[in-house]
Amino acid sequence: MEDSVKDSLSSIPDLFYDLIGRLIPGSLFLALVFWPWLSKELNIQTISLAIIISYFLGLFFSVIGNNLWGSLLFNHKTRIKKFMRGNPCHKDQEIWDISRGTINILDRRLITKMMAEKTMFSSLTLICLIAAVFPPTEFFIQNTFLVRLFFLVSFFLMVFCMITVHKWISLYLRKF
Repeated sequence: MEDSVKDSLSSIPDLFYDLIGRLIPGSLFLALVFWPWLSKELNIQTISLAIIISYFLGLFFSVIGNNLWGSLLFNHKTRIKKFMRGNPCHKDQEIWDISRGTINILDRRLITKMMAEKTMFSSLTLICLIAAVFPPTEFFIQNTFLVRLFFLVSFFLMVFCMITVHKWISLYLRKF
């Protein structure tokens, strides 16, 4: 295969990483905060601006979420090791180093997709926590308690999903 084709194929996972790991959480946060305004001003300029802002919001939440959860959950000293049941619990940087160094392009795509999902869940945990503290009542039903309960349950679900995806990545990396 030519080098230019290999370079093109290797950049595809990075695009999906941005879409899954950054654009989805940023779009959700933007919709929660600005839905009344966005629903009234829906045109191509608003959508374009919303996509750009969503990407940067997702980037902001992914940096904070990955650092926060990386230090609280995945630091080799927490109870996450019990959940891993003796399997190695890799830090994010170790996962990226392994995937860039010794893994073929198909396995790298899978790991990149799984890391994007982990990033998405880490960002969504923060968004759910913010929404539970400051509920967007105009977007949902007017009962604040139910809205907060919904986002707290969503928070714990996102934490569970993030830990599970991290476990899958660590298990998958055992063969390398």
